[in-house]
Amino acid sequence: MSSTKELLNAIGTVVSIITGIIAIAIFLVKGFDFEQREIKIQATNLQDLTKAPKLAGFEAKYSFHNKNVDGVWLLTLNCKNIGNKPIIGSGKKSNLQNDFFLVHIDSNFKILAAQPINNQIQGDIRIADSNSVILKFQKWKPNELLVLQFYIEPKRKESSVYPRVGFNDRDLIECDFSFSSDIEDYFIQHPITKVIKIFPVWSIPFLIGGSLFSIMLCFLPLIGFFVSLVKQKVLYKRWKRDYQEKFNQKIDLLQEEEDLRNKYKNDPSKTPDIIWREIKIQKPEFQPTKLISIFTLSYSLVLSLIGFFNLVVYFAIFFI
Repeated sequence: MSSTKELLNAIGTVVSIITGIIAIAIFLVKGFDFEQREIKIQATNLQDLTKAPKLAGFEAKYSFHNKNVDGVWLLTLNCKNIGNKPIIGSGKKSNLQNDFFLVHIDSNFKILAAQPINNQIQGDIRIADSNSVILKFQKWKPNELLVLQFYIEPKRKESSVYPRVGFNDRDLIECDFSFSSDIEDYFIQHPITKVIKIFPVWSIPFLIGGSLFSIMLCFLPLIGFFVSLVKQKVLYKRWKRDYQEKFNQKIDLLQEEEDLRNKYKNDPSKTPDIIWREIKIQKPEFQPTKLISIFTLSYSLVLSLIGFFNLVVYFAIFFI
């Protein structure tokens, strides 16, 4: 039984270490990639500029270039190269497949105007159609910022659907992409979706399985240690109740010195195995010595610390 426990503990330790190493390696490779290009876009503002107060008899009309519009929304996007290498926008070394970056607004809205209010990349922004804007640039250096404002009209007057934003990020070459928002929950990506975009698909089972195993590893070793300790104490008390008297009688019949017999009776754990076989009484599961208990507790603590460290790594991967 004890050998099986030791084998399971060893397997658990090895699996934990392997998953931890994989997670740490992936995290470090992603965190310390010295040639990284990444366009990060963040939606920072979404405002209905023509929202009228609900007042009896009040009616407001709006126009854009002498054409009536049902309303105007303002959407602001902060765009930045958060990598450490410039993003090339045209030519043979372009990081854009078609030499442009596309921003798309869903079909419930129509783009009236788009303009940069901070254009550090000196890009060219133009409306491609009623739902798309094309961005062209020569070179986007690290940490350079582009702030875009979109004025959009809802196609339904009473539309309460917020605009969704899409990008042609699949056309990026050797360039990462991320999108987040401070506006509404529908913009915020689920952590699993975020991980899938950042890490290779084959690594996802390792990340999820490793995180679940790490949660178990944080608690199970210590819980197992204390449960085993209590179980041994209960079983030993039960043995003393059922067999102690009979054990003492058998020991008294042995041809041993009295001091030695008293030693066995006071502490059955010090009775040699050969005597147990001779007296033919069920041998109890004795509580471990203090040294073994300290070692087992230390071993459980180390496993728990490994699990906790893995959890920290997985938390950083999924949520930071």
